[in-house]
Order: sequence, then structure tokens, then C-alpha cells
Amino acid sequence: MTHRPALERLVSRALRLGLPAALHPAALAQAVVDAVLAGARGGEAPNRVAVRLSPEDARRLSPVLPELEAALAGALEDACRAAGLRPFAPWQLRFTVAAALPVGEPSVRADFSDPAAPSSAAPVRETARIRRLSGLRFRLPGGGTLALTHVPFLLGRAPGCDAVIPDLAVSRRHAEIRTASGGGLEIHDLGSRNGTFRNGERIVAAPLQPGDRLALGPVELILEDRA
Repeated sequence: MTHRPALERLVSRALRLGLPAALHPAALAQAVVDAVLAGARGGEAPNRVAVRLSPEDARRLSPVLPELEAALAGALEDACRAAGLRPFAPWQLRFTVAAALPVGEPSVRADFSDPAAPSSAAPVRETARIRRLSGLRFRLPGGGTLALTHVPFLLGRAPGCDAVIPDLAVSRRHAEIRTASGGGLEIHDLGSRNGTFRNGERIVAAPLQPGDRLALGPVELILEDRA
């Protein structure tokens, strides 16, 4: 389904309101789409779009702003579908006023925003008994290694994880290695967006031992025993 009719209706209203060309809904939609497509990475499109307007432009655009936000979201859906992209998270469209901007020169910026990210302090992890490990390590993409020194051991994109994996396809708190009831190790998916796989099979929780291949989204780790 295309959202072009909604934009065409807004263009007609813009003409009646006497909006300048730079504020026409079609021009703004093209600027927003261009910014999002230019910022796409790994098949994902940036989901947060900030449109900055001069005070005068914001005043003139205010009569059509609610309809414009919906039309822009629709235009982004159409553009991403045509380009084979998926939005990183639900769209976040924001119009702000910037006093330093010249009249008739709106500014558009697109970036990635994780709605699950904490707004201030890092999330508090529940208390768990730490078990020290030795001799185990992960073989990382590119040939590097990372020691598995203890459990619980949190893997994800967030800075507070034990293994920080800076890939946008990896969730902030993606998976955790824990002590199994029999004393071995288990890998637990933490509700990640792109899933956790052990030896090619998607899991919620599964035993983990040396030689196993873990995939967090597209990132593969191999557990090794140096003993």
C-alpha cells in the first residue's frame, strides 16, 4: 500500500497555506527519506528522524504538522520496502525549533535509537552467585579471543555487558551464560530481536560446551578450551 495520496493531500493544503517550497510536504518527505536511506547499515534503516525548523518555519508548518508526521512515517515505510530495508526499531519522528536556522532551510538528521535503552543509569541485574572459570575463551570474528572468566556472563551491545559486541543486529542485552543445574554451562537468550543460535539452531536455553558455535544475530563466537 502506498502513502502517496496522503502526501498529495498535504501538498494541496500547503499550497493553500502559502508555504515556501522547502516546507512543502513532498520536499520534506524526500529530505527525510534521503537521510534515512543514506544512514542505512547492514540492511537496517535508522529509525529516529529529527527535523529542525526555524521558529518562523515551525509557525507556518504547525497547521499541517499532525498529518505531516503520519505521512512521513508512511513515506519511510514505502521507501524502506522498496530498498529492501527494515527499520531498526519503531519510527521516532520529531520536529524541533532551532533559533539559529535560517528561514526556509529545514535540517534533517537520522540515526539509530533503541527504545529499550535505559534513559540514565544502566539496568540493575538481579543478584546471582558468581562462579569463576579458567581455561575457556571465545574465538571472535577476525581471529581475536575473549576469555570466559566467570558466570553469569552477559553478552550484548550495551556498555555494561561482560562481552560488548558493537553490532546493531545484536540486542543490548542479547544472551547470558549461566551455571546449569548439573554444574555445566548453559546459554540463555534474553528475548533478543535477532535470536541466539547454538551450532546453527535457534535456542531459548541450551547446554554449552567447548567446540560449540554461538551466533548472536550475524556475529559468530566459538567456545574453546585452552586446557
